[in-house]
Formats: sequence, C-alpha cells, structure tokens
Amino acid sequence: MTLTTGEVGTLTLPSTLLASAAPAAPITVDDVEFEILYTHSLEAWITAVLPPEWPHSGVLSGGDDAVLAYAPLPPSSDLTDTPPADSQPIDADSSISHTSDATRSSLPPWSNKRVHEAGVTAILPLTITLPQLTGHESNTAGTTHVCLTGSYDDTLRILSVPDGVAVRQPRVLHEVGLGGGVWRIKVLGSNTSRKSEGEDDGEGQGVGAGSWEYNATLLVSCMYAGAKVVEIKGVAQKGGEGLEGGALDWTWTSREVGKMEEHESMCYACDAQAPGDDSGHENGDRMVVSCSFYDKRLCLWKWPSVGT
Repeated sequence: MTLTTGEVGTLTLPSTLLASAAPAAPITVDDVEFEILYTHSLEAWITAVLPPEWPHSGVLSGGDDAVLAYAPLPPSSDLTDTPPADSQPIDADSSISHTSDATRSSLPPWSNKRVHEAGVTAILPLTITLPQLTGHESNTAGTTHVCLTGSYDDTLRILSVPDGVAVRQPRVLHEVGLGGGVWRIKVLGSNTSRKSEGEDDGEGQGVGAGSWEYNATLLVSCMYAGAKVVEIKGVAQKGGEGLEGGALDWTWTSREVGKMEEHESMCYACDAQAPGDDSGHENGDRMVVSCSFYDKRLCLWKWPSVGT
C-alpha cells in the first residue's frame, strides 16, 4: 500500500481477522503492522504487485516525485518484523539507484525519474502470451511482460521494466498523449493472434519466423480530459537476442477510439461491466461507469463489448 506521506509498504492483518468473517472486536491501528519497503520523497500515489507469471516478484510504485520504483516483497516470515526507523526518501535527483538486500527497507533496488515528466499515478503490469506455430508441442511461442503507466504529464506509456537485479533503465516502448493526467488504467478486453504463418527456425527452440499481433482496449481515467477508451496494438516479430519476450521485437501503436466528456471536474475512476455478465447488455454493449471529483458526478454509459 502507499501513503500520501510517501511510504510504500505492506500491511499485516491479525490472524484473528483472517480466520473469521466477523471479528469479535473492532480492529484498531494497534492490531495491524505496517512494514515500510521504501519512501518516495513526495506523495506515493500508486502501487502494483507484479503478477505471479512474471519472471520476478515484487511491487512497482509511483509517486508525486515522478519516480517509478521497484522493490521485492519481503518473505512472509518477515511481515511481522518491526518497521525500520531509518527508512529514507528516494533521492529525487537520481535517475536510477540500486541497493543491496541489506538496505532494502531504506531504498528500492532501483528507481527511475527519467521516464515520466511529472508524478506517476497509474501502474498496470501486463502478461502477453503468444500462440505457438502449428505442430509444436508447446501451446505458446513466448511470453512478454510489459507495464502500462500513467502520469500527471498527460501521457500513457508502455514500458519494459528491469527485473529485481538487472542494472538497466526501464525502456519506453510506446507513449501517447491523452490531453489529461492519466490517473487509472483498466483493460476492457484483449486478444492475441498469429499475423502471418512463417516457418520454423529449424533449431527446435525459440519462435519461428513470422509475426504475432496483440490488441487491447483500455478504459482510462484522464482527470480533466474525462474518461477515454484507447486501443493499443503490438506487433511482435522474431528479432535479435536480448529483446523482451524471448528474442521478439515489438512495434507498438495506439489510438483513441472513444471518450466521455460530461464530467466537469477531474475524472478519477472508471469501471466496466465484467465480461460475461449479460445483465443490462443491449446489442452486445457493456455498461461503463465513470466519476469525477468536485462536481460529484457519476456517469453511466455504454461501450461495445470487446474480446477478452
């Protein structure tokens, strides 16, 4: 979890709360333990736990200091340790920093301030699994891990992020300006397909020639620009060694396909009807809800269903 005082950490609930649906007594601040992983120099706005299928585990966080940072989660046995008293803010003037496990609670293994031009407000890790060529024992040709981020700089970005030990910068794969601060991002639907058939590389491993296409539709809360629907497309081709996705070279594009402009204040949150929930559907449309801050407005609207 993140705090407006800049801390990023884990909150441990008492076992009595986890063991029963209704605790016998109210839970107080003395019943929980908060372990600080590291501290942003300004407000920490967002954190995201990396999915289990990623090659490394941990959390990404973003703050008003324009820093994107990563830290591994402590082992479960460490979650009840006393939070460190010497946690220091991330150096906002440093583009990237690294620390050993011994100082994990003071600074993250890496932090980056070069990618975003203002506060980091949205983080969404994605896993893209590509279908294998016909006749292969495996069902997949490879897996790519990317991260979507949003910022007060009005930009939605697709990033390749380093793992917990790699000494390298996050890499911007694609970015698009949306006219308003990107506060939250939600995937409405996605699909992956073979774009061309191609031949096997003849080596019995890796991916064959040809290309794959990944498409996703995003629902984005864009603050003063309202709610927007954005489509992103990635085309993967067999490329040089060392590229993300097991020697796959990705080219990304995006386009804005819809927006809700009835909000008269900052749109901070959007959500959509769950895929497969047919209640309220008309002509295959999904219900979408968006809300804004000072005008206290909630808008209910429809968007065509997309593949999941």
